[in-house]
Amino acid sequence: MIGIDYDLVIPDAGKTLGAGAIKPWQTATGRESQQDMERHAPGSKIPLDVPWRDLSEAQREWVLQGDGKKGRKHWYGVKGYFAYLERKAYKMHVRVLLSRYRSYTPCPSCNGTRLKAESLLWRLGDYNVHALSCLPVSRARDFFADFTLPSPLSSADTLLLGEIRSRLSFLCEVGLGYLGLDRSSASLSGGEAQRIRLATQLGSGLTGVLYVLDEPSIGLHAEDTGKLIAALKRLRDRGNTVVVVEHDEDMIRAADWMIELGPGAGIEGGALLGSARPEDFPKDSPTRRWLETPVAELKKRPAFPLLGDALVVRGASEHNLQELDVRIPLGGIVCLSGPSGSGKSTLADDVLLRALKRHFNGGGDPPGRHRAIEGMEFLGKVVAVDQSAIG
Repeated sequence: MIGIDYDLVIPDAGKTLGAGAIKPWQTATGRESQQDMERHAPGSKIPLDVPWRDLSEAQREWVLQGDGKKGRKHWYGVKGYFAYLERKAYKMHVRVLLSRYRSYTPCPSCNGTRLKAESLLWRLGDYNVHALSCLPVSRARDFFADFTLPSPLSSADTLLLGEIRSRLSFLCEVGLGYLGLDRSSASLSGGEAQRIRLATQLGSGLTGVLYVLDEPSIGLHAEDTGKLIAALKRLRDRGNTVVVVEHDEDMIRAADWMIELGPGAGIEGGALLGSARPEDFPKDSPTRRWLETPVAELKKRPAFPLLGDALVVRGASEHNLQELDVRIPLGGIVCLSGPSGSGKSTLADDVLLRALKRHFNGGGDPPGRHRAIEGMEFLGKVVAVDQSAIG
């Protein structure tokens, strides 16, 4: 749900309450609430000269939730301040103010499960519905492989559990066993979304279909390409035709037939350079020359100064990341590598990019879980170049 994001309300945990830790209260319109807090704080033993991060949980709760009392002289807290603004949201400038401090937050009633409390009472083995839907695909596949329903529900075993097992197996076959079943489609990379559609087609059992795939190996580590090729061959073996736009060497070598266009791009392209089995392709074609050219040894180059300025991410633990500490040297080309699902995009996009956007722009989606990012003072701004449409 869309709610108040307190990380936007208090963007700098190193500031004290007296020095303006509560950002919306540092304007002319919010100054009165800052004065109210400073007036009530001494009576509740709330220090105004201690950084926000060093306050106790009870002291933070007092600032955010208020003192719990009623009447004109009670302390209403940050929550009460925004509740007052919500009642004035018919005014345009108030809606603009509220929008600066809102983001998607878990629903306090269901804690993000999207289920009623009664639904969570039902279990399959050791899991309720929500816990089961949070499992990675590979673990869910292993769970259902050995799961059986008690009588008289066992009559549904063949159809119901058979469908669940096959769909989970297809997802694993295309290299997506690491994904949590609760991941939203909007958070998937382009390659992951394409492979999910591929897994859906594997489970459909259709024949006589023409499948067109545009670079399905994008985002795949070379280690996982073999799984994708095996899935495409299964589609072919059922009597389907698979047309793949691809530059990956393993995918090209696995093809039954290869068509090459060229010889260049734009007005220099558009000509048919060859159409044959990969091993029978014309030797003067760019792709055939590339396939047969041995990899040249890397030339020696000056060592990169690793001990200069750097971004340091502390305790990143979003999605697959496990309390990761990593140092990213500045002033060079830094490559994040690893098998699909190891956390590369999560680290780059969900943690680092979102945190930098908040630092420079003061808004945007909340960053993935992490303790701190050091070294942002060395940067002037952040620019994301991704697969989004330019428009």
